[in-house]
Amino acid sequence: MHQYKTGYERAEVLAILSKHETITYDAIQEMPYLDMVIKEALRKYPTLPFLDRECTKTYTIPNTNVVIQKGIAVYISLTALQHDENYFPDPMVFNPERFSAENKSTIVPYTYMPFGEGYKNCLGNVL
Repeated sequence: MHQYKTGYERAEVLAILSKHETITYDAIQEMPYLDMVIKEALRKYPTLPFLDRECTKTYTIPNTNVVIQKGIAVYISLTALQHDENYFPDPMVFNPERFSAENKSTIVPYTYMPFGEGYKNCLGNVL
């Protein structure tokens, strides 16, 4: 078991279920700590280890001489990205608080992408 505030998410679920009697979309919206736990689990253990895309136009990576030609496959390692200490301090520590309302704004855009990004992202993202 990970060393974090175990039991918070269970207590939260039980409290909401006593109010709603069943799990509904609205009930889940009232479980912020459970949401944080799920997001941290997806950060630490991504369901897809990488995203793949095709370069749609020739692109030079800024401040480099590296050119990606149109039609080339580009692979983004989510495992490496979401375990990078530059973006997630102590990346091997399971810490749901990374996704708290207070801390969410510190996450650099496009460094947490368990469902992908853009128009090809996973439909499950909204659940």
